[in-house]
Amino acid sequence: MSERQKVSLYIPCYNGEEYIAACIEGVLNQFRKPDEIFVIDDGSTDRTAEIAENYPQVTVIRHEKNKGLAAARNTAIAASTGDYIASLDADCVADKLWLYTLLQVMKTMPETVGGIGGKLIEAFQDTPADAFRAHFMCQHKGDEPVLNPGFVAGANTMFRRNALFAVGGYHEAFRTNGEDVQVCRKMQQMGFTVVYEPRATVQHQRQDSIASVVRMNWAHWRHPMAIVDPVTTLRRAVKRAWMRASYCTQMIRAIWRAKEWRFLKIGFRCLVVTPFWEVREWWRIKRDDLTEQYEQRAKAAMTFRPVSPDDPHSLVEPLSQNS
Repeated sequence: MSERQKVSLYIPCYNGEEYIAACIEGVLNQFRKPDEIFVIDDGSTDRTAEIAENYPQVTVIRHEKNKGLAAARNTAIAASTGDYIASLDADCVADKLWLYTLLQVMKTMPETVGGIGGKLIEAFQDTPADAFRAHFMCQHKGDEPVLNPGFVAGANTMFRRNALFAVGGYHEAFRTNGEDVQVCRKMQQMGFTVVYEPRATVQHQRQDSIASVVRMNWAHWRHPMAIVDPVTTLRRAVKRAWMRASYCTQMIRAIWRAKEWRFLKIGFRCLVVTPFWEVREWWRIKRDDLTEQYEQRAKAAMTFRPVSPDDPHSLVEPLSQNS
């Protein structure tokens, strides 16, 4: 009989008191339970850590200040001891067979498959904003498995421990999103691939307003581009604004063809305001004299260095100066 492989699971969380209990209870209800569970409280100002600490099966690790999503992931990886390291966003509730399915599929894969991601299903789609998110910002690759989809969305994943250390973990410049794309790209450079498995599902509990879904649509579109190719020149900002306007125009055409009139207000709002946000970002960088800092950060984000699993805490120290 083969030796049981250990699975660590972590939940990165910032001000997630609304969701964290349901997320943890979903983890505890797994058919194949993780061998260790971490909640990384990334400097929350609400009751996130207090709620998580009510569960004796959970180890809570606190950041004294908010460091960002990539830093929270690195903290979890450094603390984990599993052969596989799974992660689940705090606003997701995993299906009972989620972890079991990911693990069983990974066991059939060669060592060159560094990670796997499941299917995220939007639990709320009643309002125009939530339905828009499900339609235009879906975090899955469909209903069929995909070998090497390019990247898997970070909301629900599992990676081989050795693969995460081989690429040096996540670059901490990615504070809110885009870190999932970048870590998968680094794995590809190292000869790893990832797979998508739709039978492993989680329910996304997020609910948006029109304003918040517009901002999220912009953030998803521009990351990780905003980190690796920052708008440090006016020419770059105008080009990015034009790209954004073209994207929004195509989105409005798709809404019109589908006769999804409830999305038109969101589509036009994206078209009117988000290209301007690209130019505004350039002006902020110029005003605050941040050009050199952003260019250096971009160069650093495109590089990686392997880290030894025997020295896991080196994941969290060298990148701590990024913001």
